[in-house]
Amino acid sequence: MLEGELIFQLEDELFTKRAGEFVFASRNVAYALANHSDADARYLLVCTPAGLERHFARAAASSQGVEPPDWALQPSPEVTVVGPQIARDG
Repeated sequence: MLEGELIFQLEDELFTKRAGEFVFASRNVAYALANHSDADARYLLVCTPAGLERHFARAAASSQGVEPPDWALQPSPEVTVVGPQIARDG
């Protein structure tokens, strides 16, 4: 975590992480994250092998209504939604 606070879900466990803390998710482990605070949060995501950055570039371009860059059109790992968003408490 670089700034703020995020809730991470790995399989069925929830973790709240703040700036300076980290979470590790092994390959093929379902994970999700959510920002339930009023403040912005920033985190660094490292994925190996490479390729997932293309998914994020395409999603960003779509949300902005523009075409993705050429490099983002190459194949990327499949992203599978495995459950609902992390629920807010209360």
